[in-house]
Amino acid sequence: MKYELIDHTADFGFRFNSPTLPDLFIDGALILSELLIDVGSRKPKTLSIFISIDGDDYVDLMVKWLGEMLHLFDCEHIAMKKVEIKSLTTDNISAQVLAFRIDLDNDKFVNDIEAVTYHQAMVKKIKGGWMSQLICDM
Repeated sequence: MKYELIDHTADFGFRFNSPTLPDLFIDGALILSELLIDVGSRKPKTLSIFISIDGDDYVDLMVKWLGEMLHLFDCEHIAMKKVEIKSLTTDNISAQVLAFRIDLDNDKFVNDIEAVTYHQAMVKKIKGGWMSQLICDM
């Protein structure tokens, strides 16, 4: 999973490509998790969570999807490990997520992301797949 960080005044963003639209949403969740926390060599116990998000279009879905991942991280101390998309339409994403509880004492927090924003957010079809760009408030 490869991504590019985008320098943005007082914030930061990331841009990534994936071969399919479901992969784009999976990669977005895993990239966000990687940008938030590093568990090192720890092998955390996984838990399974079902997530369903409604939106107006793919951009809205992506922002809300990653917003839900950020909410789980901040409020429930849960980070994503693996994502299986169950269904994806222009107005809904449903997924089974394997996640883990954050060890607040031992895991390394990488970035303090406050929100995934709509500013310059995009999801678009490109040659050979899909691309997304997101800006995050720090």
